[in-house]
Amino acid sequence: MVSLVIIAGAALLVTSAAIHLHLWANGYRYKTTIGPLFFAQGVLGVLLSLAIALVRRVSVAVIGALFAAGTIAALLVSVHVGLFGYRSYMNAPWAKTTVIIEAAAAVVLLIGGSLAVWVERAHIRRWRSFKTPPT
Repeated sequence: MVSLVIIAGAALLVTSAAIHLHLWANGYRYKTTIGPLFFAQGVLGVLLSLAIALVRRVSVAVIGALFAAGTIAALLVSVHVGLFGYRSYMNAPWAKTTVIIEAAAAVVLLIGGSLAVWVERAHIRRWRSFKTPPT
């Protein structure tokens, strides 16, 4: 169950990365500073998704959730203030979709990490109760 939730979070994260790579290939590559950041988000998102799916540890899931949240934050800063001289809009192609996917990825990865901690602690409690004989 925990692995399934964490893998679902990784799938959402790789979907966001694929959207960023798609946008980069279809025009963002020509935008200074923002173009390379779209490419970096795509590549790092794919690599991080693979790490999450293969390693399935709490720390890696939390890093994935933070990565997704950071991507949302970058878009919101770009929309409201501007980022590196570039201003985006929420009606830009894929903007709202990526926010939804990234928010879902962050939530699912945090739930998966929390479940992993809960399962591990339950296992430790059972082991301790088995190890110590009743008095």
